[in-house]
Amino acid sequence: MTFQSWIRSLGYVGTMDYWFGFKRGALSYTFRIMVFLAVVSLLTAVVLKLKTRTTKSPVTKKLLSRYTQPLLTMGILFAIWIPSRYEELRFFGSHVVALILVLLLFVWLAPTVLYHIRKFALDKRMWEKESLKRKYLPPTAYTN
Repeated sequence: MTFQSWIRSLGYVGTMDYWFGFKRGALSYTFRIMVFLAVVSLLTAVVLKLKTRTTKSPVTKKLLSRYTQPLLTMGILFAIWIPSRYEELRFFGSHVVALILVLLLFVWLAPTVLYHIRKFALDKRMWEKESLKRKYLPPTAYTN
């Protein structure tokens, strides 16, 4: 696909036919992107789940599980959308549903990313201090 034909295809994105219709026999770029997102989401969720089991810090476990749940759920929903699009199910296979799924993923991950940026390092440092106290001090020294 040349750059000029790609620019012309952008005009098609703004039409109702793009958002709610189907091109018979053609797998669009959106379809390929959704396949990629499904695979990446599911693989990332599996890797994070395995990492969660091997991590000792409860703060890190909490963060990893907060990432795992939306990625796994959205990966499954993307994987359901793919056959819906391929089999041309009227509403469920449309680009509108794909857009809603992608937006839902970003909205669902936004609070976790903000927590990761703002508070995770502080919480982890506090947990490390507490674990150091528990390691070297008797239990009566650090309890209230």
